[in-house]
Amino acid sequence: MLMKNRFIASPTLSLAALCLAAFGLFATQASAQDAAAAITKDTIVELDKALVTAKEGTSEARQRLAMRRVIRDAETLVKSHADSPGRFLALEFLFRAYQQLLPLDDAAEHRKALIDTCRELVKAPDEFADLRLEADLLLSQADLAKSGANAEVRGEALRPFVARYIETPMGAKVLRLAMVMALELGDNKLVTDLQEMIEKRFAGDLAMISFQRDKLGGQVFGAPFTGSFENSQGKILRYPMDALGRSTLFLFWSKQDAGEKMIKGIAAAFLEKKEELA
Repeated sequence: MLMKNRFIASPTLSLAALCLAAFGLFATQASAQDAAAAITKDTIVELDKALVTAKEGTSEARQRLAMRRVIRDAETLVKSHADSPGRFLALEFLFRAYQQLLPLDDAAEHRKALIDTCRELVKAPDEFADLRLEADLLLSQADLAKSGANAEVRGEALRPFVARYIETPMGAKVLRLAMVMALELGDNKLVTDLQEMIEKRFAGDLAMISFQRDKLGGQVFGAPFTGSFENSQGKILRYPMDALGRSTLFLFWSKQDAGEKMIKGIAAAFLEKKEELA
């Protein structure tokens, strides 16, 4: 009877022990997952410092060896954080590191590793668009070169590339990149389409206007007067909405060639005649 009681009690104890073991395993896995989510920008800063130190080796052989060691550390980091969004930070580091290694060690395995890194990096969501953009461009150009694409095909390939980034914070940068490449390819239709995108999305962007003036030298390009601007009293004015339904005069001036003196004189005259000209 005693043996029978022991036999009956034994499964209960085993179940309890199994539950405790399972809980311990779950806790261990949870801790591992927490650790795997720990890639931060500071992590990449340390890797960058290590890469700079590696490049300071006394010979190219030592530099190559040290750089490969840093790259292996980053690759291990990616593997151990396979399910963490932070892995894209490490992948972007690998993208840059392989680009710096190749001039010193142009081995086929390193070129393949660079392309493989690009393929993983382009999977990053839009919140990491700044990290994946250059890898995406390199991958696209490599695939086009491999297929022997002509200028027309290369130009068409730029359109989906722009579409992938136009709605992200990289919108302005991708338009500039595409414009430079379209001009090099001689794709006038694409250049015109890119100009229209700039007019719609970055009409009041002075950097974009300067870029077009520099790259489109002598050409006429649209720079519609739209956007939000702050006047001298700190009031925000939105154009063209705030000018609809009223007669509005805009005076554009430059700080060069006494322009600032002129605008101050006009402003003073306006204040003096404001009551009369109401």
